[in-house]
Amino acid sequence: MASSRPAGTSARHRPRAASGNYFARHWRGQLSLGIAYWVNSVLMGNLAPVALVVALSTLEAGNETSLRANAALSLVSAGLLCGLSVWSTVGVLRSAVNHPERGGRLLWSMLAFVMVGLTLITLVIGLSRRNSLDGYADLWEIARGHDPIPVAEIALAPDGLSIVLAGPIGSGSSERLRQVLEHAPQATVVRLDSPGGRLFEGVAIAREIQRHGLDTYAEGECSSACTLVLLAGRERLAPRAPHVGFHRASRPGPNGADVAASRGLMAAYRGAGLSEAFIARVRTVPSTSIWYPSLDELMANAIVTGVAREAPPAAQPVPPTQRR
Repeated sequence: MASSRPAGTSARHRPRAASGNYFARHWRGQLSLGIAYWVNSVLMGNLAPVALVVALSTLEAGNETSLRANAALSLVSAGLLCGLSVWSTVGVLRSAVNHPERGGRLLWSMLAFVMVGLTLITLVIGLSRRNSLDGYADLWEIARGHDPIPVAEIALAPDGLSIVLAGPIGSGSSERLRQVLEHAPQATVVRLDSPGGRLFEGVAIAREIQRHGLDTYAEGECSSACTLVLLAGRERLAPRAPHVGFHRASRPGPNGADVAASRGLMAAYRGAGLSEAFIARVRTVPSTSIWYPSLDELMANAIVTGVAREAPPAAQPVPPTQRR
């Protein structure tokens, strides 16, 4: 009886019949090289980070979860992206190996190997950068409940009418402000001297200030996330030579995290009533730089509503029994 096997093809080298679900078939290299590379590697590899950016920016702007939970979600997302990368890469390589046996040209297999190799080299270079590794380390510490950025120093003035918020705004700063406000029923203004910090905490502090109907005063430096706190004031004061600084946000974590943080910051500015023209100007300033608008620019955009004529009384620490 004549064999139906094509001449020159042994049972050992025949491609295995496709079986299993789509993901399993890709992993085993049973999908066509075009589908494996263009859909599962290129398309999915670009759409997945975009979806992550949208999710992170939505959480950041909406303040829907805690900073610790956001950090944990970022780590989980990074792990999923890593798993997706391994799955797509292995599937493409196996499909490239099987491509000639399916009647495809060897040239396309070789090109697929080259493109995957270049992608892996780029990935390794990106991960080897110190700031990338430090970013993931920061996320891990935050997820464990240990924010590398300290809690802001918050104190009450002797007359009980003003509160000072000074230093970086780390995780727990909004809770610290709530504790101080419990013992400051007569306070009317929050004096600010901060380089900024966590966007999540800046949003939470801003909401607390709005809830109590307090004024804000950019007494010293007030940049980055601190500007959200300033904008929350019913009246917003500054000296004649203000140091109110703006820039895009940054955030440790996977690719796209900075974009997500910046989108969250711009959404918060938009919610505070800043004009699209001003927001567009802020969007051009990288997170490694800072832009200090003039007093006229700040007042023209209603970021500052008045000029402080004299400094409020010096602040005093909250008694140790009331500390966090």
